[in-house]
Amino acid sequence: SYLTSFYLPPDKQRVSDALSREFPNFLVIDTGAMITQVQGIIEQISQTISVVFLFTLFSGIAVLYAALLATQDERTHEAAILRTLGASGAYIRKLHLSEFAVLGALSGLLAAFGAALLGWVLARFVLEIPYQLNPMVWLIGVFGGMAVVMLAAWLTTRRLTELPPLVILRE
Repeated sequence: SYLTSFYLPPDKQRVSDALSREFPNFLVIDTGAMITQVQGIIEQISQTISVVFLFTLFSGIAVLYAALLATQDERTHEAAILRTLGASGAYIRKLHLSEFAVLGALSGLLAAFGAALLGWVLARFVLEIPYQLNPMVWLIGVFGGMAVVMLAAWLTTRRLTELPPLVILRE
């Protein structure tokens, strides 16, 4: 048996059909159709991974929000003490936002490290292709983590300075 390959433009498909009829043992494999099918499968896998990623992201945000709500009483008490000592509401908000900015940056850095490590493992051991580090993963991880954590913190701590300190400290 022999094996060969050649390019046949799509408008010449009738030549391939005629060859198959004339020579029954002649096998024509349309690699273009195979590549299109593989690309479709890869696209579906990518979409599935994206959906799983979004569910994971929203779950993480929900856990973060719940954790912030769980510590809200402590933060309210801390803010009341700071206000009693003369701190302004703007200072307390900046203090909390800077704390959460650092926490978000560290979380994003850890997430970017995990994503890069997982990408390297998949590229090296599963796909057996060279891994190429993407710096955008690190930038998006750090700044995205900061933004998400700061937003969640702002939503849970924006009312810390509304009540008078005396009312909070008596509770």
